[in-house]
Amino acid sequence: MKHLFVLLAAFCTVAVARAEPIVVFDSGSNLDYAKVSCLFFKKAVPPSQAKLAAAEDCQMASDTRLLGRRLEDEIESKFAVDTRCKGVTVPRLNHPDLDGKYDDVTSLSKSHWNLMLYYHPGSNIHSWALARSDNAFKVNGEGTPAQIADEVCIVVTGQGANIP
Repeated sequence: MKHLFVLLAAFCTVAVARAEPIVVFDSGSNLDYAKVSCLFFKKAVPPSQAKLAAAEDCQMASDTRLLGRRLEDEIESKFAVDTRCKGVTVPRLNHPDLDGKYDDVTSLSKSHWNLMLYYHPGSNIHSWALARSDNAFKVNGEGTPAQIADEVCIVVTGQGANIP
């Protein structure tokens, strides 16, 4: 009788196939934002302690776009170790100048999420925006690379609230 119940439960269970989420780093936008941020802080007057730390961060980089790439790399590493991110694929669209080639987002055949990063020079806290490829949903936040990876995975895996 017990085996019959288990067999019946197995037949009555409906498996729902769910596509694994794809989160795309938009390097063209992310790296250029870091460059523009550094230009702003290099011209900041009057200099405050925070502005000086930001300007110093920018001056240490041979190419300020590399600060945006460093942020992408840090967040990518956090995606890899965050258990909430299981099953999430995280490709990167190349920067047309820095990487020598350009990947057009329209070449992605599957539904995906675009992750835009807003690098804040001299800070461990950065802003981000996540938009679905159909533009039906967008969420923003800020945090450390670990917080960004965790919060993005909460959204794309459906672990957060359903917002119509």
